[in-house]
Amino acid sequence: MTICCINEEALDVVYAHCARATRGRTREEAALLYGLPCIDRGFNPFTWIWLAVPAVTTASATHVEIREESFLEAEERVASPEASVLGRRPILVGWAHSHPFDGPGSVFMSGTDRETMRLRFPRDHHVGLVLDPKSGHWGVFGWVDRQVAPVAARVVRDPDWKRHFWCAEVAP
Repeated sequence: MTICCINEEALDVVYAHCARATRGRTREEAALLYGLPCIDRGFNPFTWIWLAVPAVTTASATHVEIREESFLEAEERVASPEASVLGRRPILVGWAHSHPFDGPGSVFMSGTDRETMRLRFPRDHHVGLVLDPKSGHWGVFGWVDRQVAPVAARVVRDPDWKRHFWCAEVAP
């Protein structure tokens, strides 16, 4: 996957959750990202994220672990008809987490983050979003030539965004 599109509302949820959780303290936070693997009009694959679900975590300044109940709660939420787009239920396409350090140098995938991608998010369409809620810097990482690497990301602000994509048939 070489590109990721994320709806502005989903990015706002991630920012709000991570900023609220880190206010007054320095600790990582996380969210689960839902959407679908898609194909653009030029038949190029990309990951579309339209829903972010804040996660319950165990965290410190340099480590975050998404607790299992977060996955179960998120699956219940995406099972609701409101989460579907054009009759398609979103699937887990990745995760987001904060590096609350400060500055563009804080947006990277650590060795632990890469291992999380390998173990929990190993498919071509899976992505990891890293953000610094203090500075506002963020970036998306995905699978490029079987390695976790930065991928292009675009924020979608079009209120009629649903008309812009074709979804690939991918089993969760």
